[in-house]
Amino acid sequence: MNRVLCGERFVTAVIAEIREDRTVALLNYGHPSPPMIHSDGTARFLAPKTRAMPLGLGMRGAQSPETLSTAFHPGDLLLLDTDGVSEARGGRGEFHPPGSRLRLLNADSPELALDALHSDIVAYVGGPLGDGAAMLLLHYRA
Repeated sequence: MNRVLCGERFVTAVIAEIREDRTVALLNYGHPSPPMIHSDGTARFLAPKTRAMPLGLGMRGAQSPETLSTAFHPGDLLLLDTDGVSEARGGRGEFHPPGSRLRLLNADSPELALDALHSDIVAYVGGPLGDGAAMLLLHYRA
């Protein structure tokens, strides 16, 4: 990591596995919890009981992240993003409110949902994002 991160000594990450039993398993290394929007419109952030340190900060023998498993059914959405999205800040330095992400996401069109979310973040920040921003919206289609 030292050769690649140009001065940074750690990186946050969420590793997601979509399993054959219709669950999603997440390992969270210090990254903000990803939101899941269920087909009935309810939403929640998939937060582990305890968080692991970001990659690169853990000491030898540091605790591994707890695996968080949850059902993933047809119609459900799962948003995965980079820190350019989760750490986007407005003019006063406040983070973009994560709850606003949920109102913009819908199962009718994942593409339009991502466009709406990106536009909302750019408007909040007041211009182009200063950090790389990537989003992946997983939609479980029947």
